[in-house]
Amino acid sequence: ANEARKRCMNRFENATSYQKHVKDLFRLATEVDTAVGAIMKELKDQNLMDETLILFTTDNGNLHGEHGMAEKWYPWEESIRVPLVIQDPRMSSTTRGTRNSDFTLSIDLAPTILKAAHIKPPSFMQGRDISELYLPSQQEKNKHKEWRQDFFYEWNTGHPDTAQGHMFPDYYLPAVFALVGKDYKYYYWPVQKVEQLFHIEKDPYEEWDIYGAAANGTSPTTTVEALETMRSRYAFLKNISQSGYPV
Repeated sequence: ANEARKRCMNRFENATSYQKHVKDLFRLATEVDTAVGAIMKELKDQNLMDETLILFTTDNGNLHGEHGMAEKWYPWEESIRVPLVIQDPRMSSTTRGTRNSDFTLSIDLAPTILKAAHIKPPSFMQGRDISELYLPSQQEKNKHKEWRQDFFYEWNTGHPDTAQGHMFPDYYLPAVFALVGKDYKYYYWPVQKVEQLFHIEKDPYEEWDIYGAAANGTSPTTTVEALETMRSRYAFLKNISQSGYPV
């Protein structure tokens, strides 16, 4: 059985187990909050807040029973959405405290830190400086470069196309590729050769796989066109991402 499903059953199979594991997660979050508070206090005590770029984020989200699974690995919204809070002394007072819905990725963190330190990121880094989204000076420099509207997702330790060799001795966690957009999300399970399509604008919890209807033409024309567009864009971004080009 899928390891994510097994862990879900172990942790959330009844109310008592659910309460224990969710409360444990909240305890962890409280500990992180305390640690962040201590760091912020030390920066203030040393008068360094106006000289410090602070990035608060994490490496992955967590499934708590959604889709019948626990933990991470897969491109469900609950798994790939993570917090990103930035406190930058260069930020204007009108920008501070605002929200931005653009796609940022973990590969953007290193270039952002390097650029803030006036160090040119090496050419092999695929990400971008996030300050392009909130600093007018950076926006002006990069006005010819549109920020990403989608991205390629990969959970795979095997062959880059077939996922052959993707395996864990103790766990069954199938490989999956995806194209994540603002309106639609396309999945491809390379070992099973299964495709999925979700209209996340209308179905944010990804409960209705509309691939079947789109593939056989029984969906509205816009959905059929969306599948064709997502397939094409997926192939393009997969090649770009796996080849190491900036995304």
